[in-house]
Amino acid sequence: LLLYEDEPAAEWGSPAPADLIRLKGKVAAAMEALGIAPRFVAGERLPFLPGQCLAVMAGDRVVGHLGTVSPGALDAAGVKSGSLYYAEFSLEGFEEMAEEPRFSAFSRFPAAVRDFSFAVDKAVRWGDLEDRLKGLELPELAEIRLVDCYEGKGIPEGKRSWTFSLVFQSKLRTLNEDDIAPVAHRVAGALQEAFGAVLR
Repeated sequence: LLLYEDEPAAEWGSPAPADLIRLKGKVAAAMEALGIAPRFVAGERLPFLPGQCLAVMAGDRVVGHLGTVSPGALDAAGVKSGSLYYAEFSLEGFEEMAEEPRFSAFSRFPAAVRDFSFAVDKAVRWGDLEDRLKGLELPELAEIRLVDCYEGKGIPEGKRSWTFSLVFQSKLRTLNEDDIAPVAHRVAGALQEAFGAVLR
């Protein structure tokens, strides 16, 4: 799986440029569609840049890697500009891990989306935050979407900002603010307690 970006989107509303977060999301979505819950841990592997490679885990097995391809590898391939994000898998054993397809009825009601940005220590990884969110077993939670990871101006030294969206959807009715507001408080409290996260 390859994502290539040469120039950022020039206009508001244009498709977002390719990046490592989008690639990770595509990998996670593909595996989850097979009923396999992926985990992502830091790894080192050619042709990826040091510090920008993730090993893809299924249970206790490494089934692939993804990351940002190094400039040297791009040059060797004749790519003179832009950034390339690449994921590779070994499909061996996927049949045994994949679940049998099951039908799940679609909701006729609109989804409600809430966005969050938290600053946490750099040692805290997205997987840690995601596991804590899943552990809350939030009512009507349909999806957790990682939106952005940022460090730099406006973020304290030693901290990193994670932005994510929580998507809520009921199969019985349209959710309103009274349904969602208590959930937002639970999320903020849980991440502050577990990681000292500061809501931005």
